[in-house]
Amino acid sequence: MTATILDVYKRQVVFFDPENTEHRRHVAQFHRTGAWGKCPVLFYCPPNTDVRTYTAEELLKYYMSREFSDRKLFAGKRA
Repeated sequence: MTATILDVYKRQVVFFDPENTEHRRHVAQFHRTGAWGKCPVLFYCPPNTDVRTYTAEELLKYYMSREFSDRKLFAGKRA
């Protein structure tokens, strides 16, 4: 079942936080299903990008900073 326009507008808009387990779970579900239909929130993303790209970039920075000791390595860097 796909989300209707009314369903989309009922969702709370939040900033994606890769440290939030629920946010990571929502992105993982999207990658499994290919749809945001069951996601209870809408992730805000900056202009000139899309949610898929933005969340992927943020997750990459999150996991890279966890693997490498210098957490400042990716802080605040945007292409």
